[in-house]
Amino acid sequence: MQTVASTSQLILAKVLDEIIQRIAKKVAEGKKLSDQEIIILYIDHILKTMESRFNEVDRKLEEMIKRLDEVNRRIDDMNRRIEGTSERIDDTKGDNNKKMEDLKHYIDKRIEDTNKRIDEVSKKIDSLESRVNIVYNEVLSIKTDIIKMMKEYMEERYGKPKE
Repeated sequence: MQTVASTSQLILAKVLDEIIQRIAKKVAEGKKLSDQEIIILYIDHILKTMESRFNEVDRKLEEMIKRLDEVNRRIDDMNRRIEGTSERIDDTKGDNNKKMEDLKHYIDKRIEDTNKRIDEVSKKIDSLESRVNIVYNEVLSIKTDIIKMMKEYMEERYGKPKE
């Protein structure tokens, strides 16, 4: 089910495509473009560039998710190995207890280091998400400006709608 916002975006994209086609036809006929038409072409270029960048960000996020999945798999493997090691430590008696305690300390340190790396990756993802949100908000602002400009243009061109 589409939301009102996504439906509005689809309608806006369709309207913008039709306007771009009309401008392209005008250019093909060798006619001079108005300032508004030049601005619309520029806005269309910006939107397509931003869409491309969003797609690239999505691709990179998917890659990061795959890497995180691999890290999680490795952590699960490491956890299984740690559990096995812990069982062997519990079974060990006498002189080997000191060596096993040293091994346990080493493994705990490795887990701690791994957890720190995971926290760093999470922070980077949060930072990236924040940057994506900023770009998304900028696109929404541009969209609002385009709608406002188109409304003003339509009102100038055809008059205000009768109520």
